[in-house]
Amino acid sequence: MHAHPPLIPFPSQSFAWKSSWFPLPAMPLVFSAPEAWRTVLGAGVASLKLSVQWSSEAGNADVFFEKTASKRGPESYSLDVQSKQIHVTAQQPEGAFYALMTLSQLLKAYPQEIPCCSIEDAPAYPWRGFMLDVARNFFSIDELYRIVDLLCTFKMNVLHLHLSDDQGWRLEIASHPDLVCDPSRSYTQSQMRDLQQYAAVRNVQIVPEIDLPGHTLALLSVYPQYSCTGGPFEIPVGEGIFQDILCVGKDEALQCAKGILREVSELFDSKFIHLGGDEIPLQRWAACPDCIRRRQDLGLSDEKDLLRWFCNEMAAYARTLGKHLILWNDYVDDGYDRSITTQIWNPLKATGQAARTSIKSDYFHTYLDMDHALVSLHTVYKYGRILRDASSLIGSELLLWTEYISTLDMLEGHLLPRLLAGAEIFWTQPDACSYKRFNKVLRENQALFIPRFSAFTPADLWDPPRWEQYYRRWKRKRRVLRNSREAGISL
Repeated sequence: MHAHPPLIPFPSQSFAWKSSWFPLPAMPLVFSAPEAWRTVLGAGVASLKLSVQWSSEAGNADVFFEKTASKRGPESYSLDVQSKQIHVTAQQPEGAFYALMTLSQLLKAYPQEIPCCSIEDAPAYPWRGFMLDVARNFFSIDELYRIVDLLCTFKMNVLHLHLSDDQGWRLEIASHPDLVCDPSRSYTQSQMRDLQQYAAVRNVQIVPEIDLPGHTLALLSVYPQYSCTGGPFEIPVGEGIFQDILCVGKDEALQCAKGILREVSELFDSKFIHLGGDEIPLQRWAACPDCIRRRQDLGLSDEKDLLRWFCNEMAAYARTLGKHLILWNDYVDDGYDRSITTQIWNPLKATGQAARTSIKSDYFHTYLDMDHALVSLHTVYKYGRILRDASSLIGSELLLWTEYISTLDMLEGHLLPRLLAGAEIFWTQPDACSYKRFNKVLRENQALFIPRFSAFTPADLWDPPRWEQYYRRWKRKRRVLRNSREAGISL
């Protein structure tokens, strides 16, 4: 057997080998589980393409799932591989599902007989996410199903979809049908409902992001009356921060924003809606008569106060819809509605947010659109040590922006294997994490973990020389600062 178990993520609580073996019977494996768990376990079996037969008799089963009380939360489980049966206990079906994901890795690594072992497992963080930008470059609904399967296999439970930006609007909005310029490169509401249903039984929640009030040129290009200047506007290509944003001085623009928020709230089951709120040049508001009038009527001192008012209005409205907002942390301070969760991409701008619920996605640890010389495999993995020092933290996300990523092979090459490093540090307690072990297990079992994905970055590119990483980071920081200065934003 392996010195280290071929498991990613590594069990968070405890792992121990035993001296005996469980010989695998001829397929299909016989599973026995509570009736209420079979839908979720069946979804996992389908994603893993396992051959399984169900039995109501625990004594006749190869794998016996049993409900038990647990103080470690609904996603925890125990897995005990014995010489005659594999026994799984969990409090909720989520835990049983993750036990199945662990078992599947053992089945792949040991196709003849599994070494007996005992595992106690529970996640380090409740929010273990991946954000995919489908606004800059579109990825089909079938590709999103593949992403859901990948996330659930490695115990990640959030797919955050960046659905709108300056470069594109990808979600059907019935009240504003012209937002979708190309139906072949957008998602219908029916497709999103089906995707959510598929993801939900695999313990993955879909969190939508509709960027407001900045990053809105795709909206303003078809509804220029909601801008400060009246347009006309063109949808840009590639990266950039653009001056024209939603005019919060116009009542009809606010009604548009709330109408979209209401429709998105009705469509998505997640209690969270991401409203963006990052990289917002405020020069247009400073010169706009409508925005000046709004600011004066409200007794606000400047455009940042006006932005704070807009976000608080949207947060209050979201609560009437049973939702909570997430905002990027650029502008959020103590004056923002306390129900708002911040997603911290820029740790230098995180002052005054210590007591606020947060999700961490530091720029130089989680941005997978950067190549491995900027964000190496080791860089992603060591982020786990940083996470444990954060207060009021519910978890973290890896982010993949797509200004320059346009094909599935490019997406997978940037995603893999760094997603696996993120999956481990989000699930496994920091004291149980070891990059040396993770790297060794990954190198020895790469084909077992990702057999269905082709564009896996070769191992010799995972961790480039340090001098190259430092130099590339320095160049990238200069570029980011230049783009921000040109847009009138101070980072």
